[in-house]
Amino acid sequence: MVRSFDYVAYKVLRDLGALRENDRDAAEPWANLWSAWVGAGFLRGYLSLTKGTHLVPEGLEHTAILFDAFLLEKALYELRSELERRSPDIAIPLHGIAHMLAAKTSTRRTLAECFVMPHSTHRSFLGG
Repeated sequence: MVRSFDYVAYKVLRDLGALRENDRDAAEPWANLWSAWVGAGFLRGYLSLTKGTHLVPEGLEHTAILFDAFLLEKALYELRSELERRSPDIAIPLHGIAHMLAAKTSTRRTLAECFVMPHSTHRSFLGG
């Protein structure tokens, strides 16, 4: 479900009927923020409903690792599907994969780290 939010945000960015080409660069950070915010809300709700069950690991660190792994696996699956269909939407999973890898190699936090892990660090999802 979380990856679906990226698709919504980036479909709108690519839709010339919804957004002028000149405005795309300015709108992209807002699309990133919206996707992260909605994804975080979904993740919070899911984790609150599954707390105490065997559906997710008990430790928040393990939950974050598992979530990030599933998110990357889903993005790779989407990439394969878009390649097989020769879809113009191939940029959506590529952007998601690049964003996840950048978060792991910089001071940026992944979605799971922001909303699953305790907020003991000052790094933000958007960087910095």
